[in-house]
Amino acid sequence: MTEANLIAKWNGKEYKLDFQVDQSIKQLKEYLYEITQVSPSKQKLIGLVKGKLPPDETLIKDLKLKATHQFIMMGTVDEDIIKDQSDLDVVNDLDIDYRTTTSPIKDPANQLALHKTISQGKKLLVLDLDYTLFDCKSTANHIMQLARPGLHEMLTVLAPYYEYCIWSQTSWRWLEAKITELGMLTHPEYQISFVLDITFMFSITGKKKRHQVKALEIIWNKLPQFGPHNTIHVDDLSRNFAFNPQSGLKITPFKNALSNTGDKELWKLCKYLLQLTLVDDFKTMDHRNWKEFDGPAPQISYCLYDKLCGGDKGSPKMLDIEIFHEKQEGQLCAQHAINNLLQGSYFTAVDLSSIAQQLDQEELQTLEAQTNFQSSNYDDSGFFSVQVVARALQVFGLELLPYGSSDPIAKYANTNPESQSAYICNLDQHWFAIRKFGNVNTRFYNLNSTFPEPKHITETYLGMFLLQIKTEGYSIFIVNGELPTSDADQQAMLNPIPQKIQQYDSEGDLEKAIKMSMGQTEEDDDLQRAIKESMMDVGNDEESLALAMSASLKDQGNYSSNPQSSSTNTSVPIERLPELPMDEMRRKRLERFGQ
Repeated sequence: MTEANLIAKWNGKEYKLDFQVDQSIKQLKEYLYEITQVSPSKQKLIGLVKGKLPPDETLIKDLKLKATHQFIMMGTVDEDIIKDQSDLDVVNDLDIDYRTTTSPIKDPANQLALHKTISQGKKLLVLDLDYTLFDCKSTANHIMQLARPGLHEMLTVLAPYYEYCIWSQTSWRWLEAKITELGMLTHPEYQISFVLDITFMFSITGKKKRHQVKALEIIWNKLPQFGPHNTIHVDDLSRNFAFNPQSGLKITPFKNALSNTGDKELWKLCKYLLQLTLVDDFKTMDHRNWKEFDGPAPQISYCLYDKLCGGDKGSPKMLDIEIFHEKQEGQLCAQHAINNLLQGSYFTAVDLSSIAQQLDQEELQTLEAQTNFQSSNYDDSGFFSVQVVARALQVFGLELLPYGSSDPIAKYANTNPESQSAYICNLDQHWFAIRKFGNVNTRFYNLNSTFPEPKHITETYLGMFLLQIKTEGYSIFIVNGELPTSDADQQAMLNPIPQKIQQYDSEGDLEKAIKMSMGQTEEDDDLQRAIKESMMDVGNDEESLALAMSASLKDQGNYSSNPQSSSTNTSVPIERLPELPMDEMRRKRLERFGQ
């Protein structure tokens, strides 16, 4: 056993401590001091062992404790108790009111030398550690599993522009261990300039409690090239900005690391800090609105971007922080495909059901009120027909064109698939979208809701991929019209270089697509002929769309709720969706998103 699960009870609260068994009672007291501010000399640990407490140098493993052991800590502090940080999900931004009698610059405890040569011309980024860069309370096999997603990537991107200071509200022993195990001290792509621990902090008394703060003047006094004009302090606790509120940027705390792998706060922060490098005076900025800032950013060099693409497979990279991606819920893939295409939660299942009901009413009128009518536009499973998808996209001035139709746009797309902005694909009631971002041909992404995140499709692979899924039976539709712009479009224009780590070019799929396109199978002649026919037959998809869109318009007899049902009734061909008033739906969409 390498860890002891200790539960300390104090002041009516329980503190779960995942403590290493090869650490001492003294270290346990120091840790308790960090979270309660009860000094070790005032602590009494009752129930940790039977009888008198052994000397402080005694190791936890020598106490022979149970796997989970509870004890009571007694002790008081002079001022109000500092709250356990794990409870500080919401911090009052007004809690920076304070009074103090000692200047942080004159405090002898803060007159320590900083031993790192600092480059001229860079700005200063001061970063908190616990809950800002990693989850300090969850348990994992290795501390790297608790690192906030994007930690090393962000620091790599910003290294040419910032000097880094890590300032943690923990003792030096813990600070050194954490940043070492997280790989921050030895990372080959960036360097930590200097670190500050809890000894560089001091207590102030606010309106309701006494708490410690981080005064940036301590740094500015030692390094006069830095000041409020070029320093940014990132922390999950706004009260740490008491002395320098204008230099503080509060981000959400990072918790539950093992289940919160989709956290993208650092990627959003990275974008803002890049934009901040082009701001001459940080004092002109209101960091409270950092997520809404939309300023210019420096171009990232190819070499640096290539380094970013060398991270762990699946970790989000620059562009993907802005891609809206709904994941699969039930059978609502049509809803997800539409929203992923439009890059926003524009439609709910209720919205699409309303469209389906409207289509049903139109079909009933056409069929002169058949008594045994059943809808083929939607069902209880969450399925929605192509008519519903097409009608929803009409709200945004978009239309569906079959990929293999005789329309000039479709003909051109067959030989130049990258010329189109987006595609929607369907097979056996499953829908997914493929979209280009920033009108950059190297920025196509498969937004399939069954994927945990968008997958990049290279410009070369796009045509082969469409051919592959077509031979598998998918119906492919071109989305014709101007798509709504998104943050990802802006990011794609700034960074058009493909992200190798997320390209949809896994060896198996790519090899399969290449073999299909070249006919390299056991049945060479048959496959070559099939591929040629699929490339030449431009009428089938147009006919398929007409059949699908008119599937519910039956002449007489039985009606099936399954659009794939083998009905013998004759379908009524439809060339285009009817142009029906959708003003109310458009108004609802615009109101929802404040446009």
